[in-house]
Amino acid sequence: MNYKVLYRKYRPDNFDNIIGQEYLVTTLKNSIKSGKISHAYIFTGPRGTGKTSTAKVFAKTINCENINDGMPCENCIHCKTFNESQDIIEIDAASNNGVDEIRELRNNVKLAPSNSKYKIYIIDEVHMLSTEAFNALLKTLEEPPQHVIFILATTDIQKVPLTILSRCQRFDFKRIKSETIENYLKQICDKENIKIENDALKEISIICDGGMRDALSILDQVYNGTDIITLDDINNIVGNVSNITIDNLTEALINNNLKQINEILDSLKNKGIDAKLTVEKLIKKLVDMAIYYKFTKFDLNMFEKLKALIDSLVKGLNDLKNTSNPYLIIMIILADFIKITDESANIEKDDVIKVDVESNKTPANTEKRADEELKTELDEENDFKTDSIEKKDIEIISREIISIRINNCFCKASKEILQKLKKIWAEFLFEINENKKDLISLLIDTEIVAASNEYAIIKMDDESQCILFNKNVDKIETYFNNKNKVNYKFVAVTDLEWKKIKNEYINNKKKKVEYKMLEEIKINKEKTAIENTVLDIFKNEKIVIK
Repeated sequence: MNYKVLYRKYRPDNFDNIIGQEYLVTTLKNSIKSGKISHAYIFTGPRGTGKTSTAKVFAKTINCENINDGMPCENCIHCKTFNESQDIIEIDAASNNGVDEIRELRNNVKLAPSNSKYKIYIIDEVHMLSTEAFNALLKTLEEPPQHVIFILATTDIQKVPLTILSRCQRFDFKRIKSETIENYLKQICDKENIKIENDALKEISIICDGGMRDALSILDQVYNGTDIITLDDINNIVGNVSNITIDNLTEALINNNLKQINEILDSLKNKGIDAKLTVEKLIKKLVDMAIYYKFTKFDLNMFEKLKALIDSLVKGLNDLKNTSNPYLIIMIILADFIKITDESANIEKDDVIKVDVESNKTPANTEKRADEELKTELDEENDFKTDSIEKKDIEIISREIISIRINNCFCKASKEILQKLKKIWAEFLFEINENKKDLISLLIDTEIVAASNEYAIIKMDDESQCILFNKNVDKIETYFNNKNKVNYKFVAVTDLEWKKIKNEYINNKKKKVEYKMLEEIKINKEKTAIENTVLDIFKNEKIVIK
């Protein structure tokens, strides 16, 4: 069997051939040129982004006899025999995850390399090791012999113990941009004399979700010697919903064409297209449309409706796996959007959001209704009393938290920090849109307007969204801080509130009023009573109060 699949044929053999990880490549080459080579590395990131390939190139380079500007010479005995070298040991942790295999590894590391400078262990999917195996590896990983280097690779860094992480230099591989994948596939098609439509190439680069290996596998799978690969060929092979179909579906939504929507969904169902994939592609399209309506057409009314639809679809994703007819769930959500859009000219906004419990019981609408009911309760003039704590006391305490965070932000706020954080926030929103779809509808319309090294004020147009943000601020902070290795506290305010806050801050600066840091912990004395009150308002929903 002489045929070699494309992802193996085009596996990188030097740093120049590693695609989409330029920053990591530069860092590794610089460490080789300076001679600062660590005893242990861990490469983490999504599948197919080049972790194992980079590990092999790195191993090949540091054993090369004639390294030139951080690159292997390709002519020495080590470069020529790299693939057969006994000093490069690859271990699949998924099938060798027991403590016995690691004990054997510990015994073997003591042996000197056969004919290389370093003996290098590449442990793939290291997160699959058992707890006992990790413990057995720990001491060896911390103080290996001078001739041994460990390179660990994982797609799930959360499962790797901190004791292991602390002993390794960590490199995070990012999803490769679709444009980069598309351009690289064009080069390969030219070399392999594969004729393919530009739309088909673009579709592959989107389907593979940032993984070059997946992209090459799809191209390999669809190529069967035909005259030209078309977009339909791609969609038929991988069971994908085409962008044209998604465009038609969104157009039908905007035009309130329920019949066309039903026909499109029936067609997708009959073709066996995965409903989850359909919803995910529809959400991406709707996010682009929402941004267009807000910033290009300045149609805030349609923007709010699209944002509500995105929220419903995101929450509906959880229901798709628990039903025998997932396309029915999608149809209900889309029909509800059309109903709201069609009636919006004749009824008030609050009436639009209120959905009859008997006619529509989707979880998305239930949660939305609960948030609206909460907002209504907090806006009522009559006091709400429980355990001698009045509703106005809850408002004062809630406002106190917001005021403290605003004050603390202004203590050390600066334009330089604000600009840096805005950039990080933009990257964070992009990451959410790709991987954390349950948050996108909540954070899509946010802007950081003030920031220090510990606090940030976030502005929103919609009051109910602002309430929901502050309600879930702990989850948002945890995800943001873990992702960016920072320790920020956020507070959300409406656009109207921010204008007042900003003017007050400017006036205080003119009067040379000094801001001093305040402790949030001082409100804990009211915790028990507040908990009782909030639990009454939110029924049985779990609330964490700090």
